[in-house]
Amino acid sequence: MKKKLLFLGWMLMFLVTSVSFSSCSDKDGDEIMAPTGMDAGSAVSGTYAGELQVMGYTSSFRVFITLERMASDAVNLKIRCEDLDMYMEDVIMDVYSTGSSYSLSSNSKSVTGTCISNSLSLTFSTGSYTYTFFGSK
Repeated sequence: MKKKLLFLGWMLMFLVTSVSFSSCSDKDGDEIMAPTGMDAGSAVSGTYAGELQVMGYTSSFRVFITLERMASDAVNLKIRCEDLDMYMEDVIMDVYSTGSSYSLSSNSKSVTGTCISNSLSLTFSTGSYTYTFFGSK
């Protein structure tokens, strides 16, 4: 009897100890934020691979977009698409933090976009065509 009580006492102590060491976070798993102290320019910087579509057409093309940090609220946009022989560079874009996402826009060119959790979407026009890009880091 004494051994059973001792065993139950140890099991109870083990249970209490294991419960007290576990904790819950107040953040949801689907919410990915930039590391503390990182500015908007640094948060969106990187190379994104994805698909480029010409509005009004069904074909899509593989493209690489590089966002290079220029300032805490600005990046330099470079687009490379060999299939379309498209090479766009030196487009300065303003970056604004809107909660857990970032908005991108350019005053000199018709380029706008959004970056959420390492996924980038852009819309831009060159000539008489409008393009949409969806990709990730």
